[in-house]
Amino acid sequence: MLLIVGVLVVAYSFVMGKTVFGRHIYAIGGNLHAAILSGVDTRKVNFWVFVNIGALAGVAGVVTTSRAGAPSPRRGRTTSSTPSPPASSVGRPSPAVSAASPARWSARSSWASSTWACPS
Repeated sequence: MLLIVGVLVVAYSFVMGKTVFGRHIYAIGGNLHAAILSGVDTRKVNFWVFVNIGALAGVAGVVTTSRAGAPSPRRGRTTSSTPSPPASSVGRPSPAVSAASPARWSARSSWASSTWACPS
């Protein structure tokens, strides 16, 4: 892990200090309006900065997973034989119990009147 961090520090130090891309990043970070007026293509630089952030997040995820000792594809599987309910039925009330059920509607009343009216 320390080797990976060392390589990344050296690589990004070189990119930030010795390349045009690194100078553009410093320019945008210092003053966006001045960077635009200087001719820096801010959309392109921002895109590549976000690509680099995504790559670094991927490296961090791989390192964290390897350090946790959990890269097995069988992790997370349960041995329970109980089936889980389908996602379409979770949190939905039964139509027989629902106040908005079409069975409770009549030609003279609406859903609101059947819900808020006092029962007779």
